[in-house]
Amino acid sequence: MKLIVGFSRKYHLLAKLIMFFTKSNISHSYARLEFRPGHDYLLEATGSRGWGVHVTWGRYWRTLGHTVVAEYTLDLPEERLKEAWETVCNERVGKPYGWLQLVGDAYVIAIECIFKKRVRNPFGLPWTDVCSETLLALIKAAGVEGFDHLDPETVTAEDLYQIIKGHSKFILLVSHS
Repeated sequence: MKLIVGFSRKYHLLAKLIMFFTKSNISHSYARLEFRPGHDYLLEATGSRGWGVHVTWGRYWRTLGHTVVAEYTLDLPEERLKEAWETVCNERVGKPYGWLQLVGDAYVIAIECIFKKRVRNPFGLPWTDVCSETLLALIKAAGVEGFDHLDPETVTAEDLYQIIKGHSKFILLVSHS
């Protein structure tokens, strides 16, 4: 069994806005639990199809037009990974997507660009999630060091990507720029 964290992009309007505001080529983050090669579950928070936080088959997800930018496997004991996956799925699956949080994220990024200061998201709602918040919860549940300082209400997929690509517990599997 492998736990894989990934970053992708799409080219619809919302994805383009996310990439514009975060100055990134990433619009989405997710986690996959691969129980054997080619057979995996995918955990994500998405506004597409009105799903919010959900688990789906990785095979189905790959048909939806995502371009994978990078994927990393998490080098931790299998039991710890399984427990983190179950904890986050139990806590978050079924939460609605954080549409207002995205508006707040744009505000946070604008303030950071103008004043070089990060502020709290005024629209961060605890009963909703966006993709980076869900992935951060999984990483924290697995007990990975170096992520405690991140605020779930302001973290972006790009923030996570920048930390993960230089972190010793994450091993690069796939990279497409």
